[in-house]
Amino acid sequence: MAAWEDTNEVMRIVRVCVLLVQVAAGAGTPSQPDFSGDWTLVATVPADSGVPKALVVRQAVMRPNPHGEPIAPSFSSIKIERQSETATTVETHAIGVAGGTVGGIVNTAARPMPPRVLSRHAVKWEGNRLVFELETSTGNTPGAGEWSERRETWALQPNGELAVDIATSSSGHRARTVSATYRRR
Repeated sequence: MAAWEDTNEVMRIVRVCVLLVQVAAGAGTPSQPDFSGDWTLVATVPADSGVPKALVVRQAVMRPNPHGEPIAPSFSSIKIERQSETATTVETHAIGVAGGTVGGIVNTAARPMPPRVLSRHAVKWEGNRLVFELETSTGNTPGAGEWSERRETWALQPNGELAVDIATSSSGHRARTVSATYRRR
């Protein structure tokens, strides 16, 4: 009987040790919302046929850093499949990363050069909201020449629905915001 009790005590200690190692290694869940799932469009305000009818979302969790050292778990990327009536697009974004490009062609012949296009993108957390930003312009500075801006904000509602607000503006159009609501399938 004593051997059996000793075995149970050893197993209890092992379980506690494993739990402590997992916590120390960041085996918990990220503090930000997980948007992963299959989502169906419920409503848009104002009505907009360009809003995807369904979303398939997968978020990847990073627990150790790239050097293998333990860190608090966080979402490192998000993959979004946007399904409309006519097409499906797939995009993957690194979360917490901002970047951009400066386009142009070196003019090696005597011909007119196309305008230079500047772009900037970012995917970041603002509290419990995930924000996607994209800006482009053809001027020498952001917002100069022909330009466009898009800011998409994702938030989970208390009822479990996904609220997506899409704000767009450009040099050729007035600012506009469309709010879409999705429910898990």
